[in-house]
Amino acid sequence: LGEVADAANAARKITNTAADAKKAAKTVHGNSLNYPGVNYGYVLSDKTTGEIVKFGETINPTRRYTKKFLNGDNPINKPLDMSVVISGTKRDIHNWQHEQIVDYYEAVGELPALNKSMW
Repeated sequence: LGEVADAANAARKITNTAADAKKAAKTVHGNSLNYPGVNYGYVLSDKTTGEIVKFGETINPTRRYTKKFLNGDNPINKPLDMSVVISGTKRDIHNWQHEQIVDYYEAVGELPALNKSMW
């Protein structure tokens, strides 16, 4: 009987630990550089020309843009392709995005059409 109680207590501790971790992840906003979940770096490109129009980051790539936006209802009125190219910590992907924008700016002389700043 004591072993059953020990097993039940161990299971309860595991459940509580998992719940605490999930709760902690929810207390840190997804835009925070300290967000503990996975972040994804993506590239938006013009479907017809292949031209890069944005380097971005998101914690939920499947919900980042609507189909309507990607199909051309966007500020540049062009159908866009979204490609997730990297994943990692929020801080790492934020820095990746910045580096991609800077490299693009140095090569082309202007920001990608949908990036409003170097960050």
